[in-house]
Amino acid sequence: GAGAEIKNKIITNLPTRMKIIVSDTLKSLEEEGGVPTEETYDARKNITRRIRELAKGGKLDLKKYLT
Repeated sequence: GAGAEIKNKIITNLPTRMKIIVSDTLKSLEEEGGVPTEETYDARKNITRRIRELAKGGKLDLKKYLT
């Protein structure tokens, strides 16, 4: 689905070391049954806010990653 596509785009654009950390964390979360919904919602909100800040400041070109 769209979630997997976005996740893959983000992970493929990370530096190698960060890819390993994120991939290991995601695998661990999947094995443990995930994260509470409220915690997930808060994390998504924080990530979205940070992405918007970077885009607004000219440090991130969203068109490059979302096309």
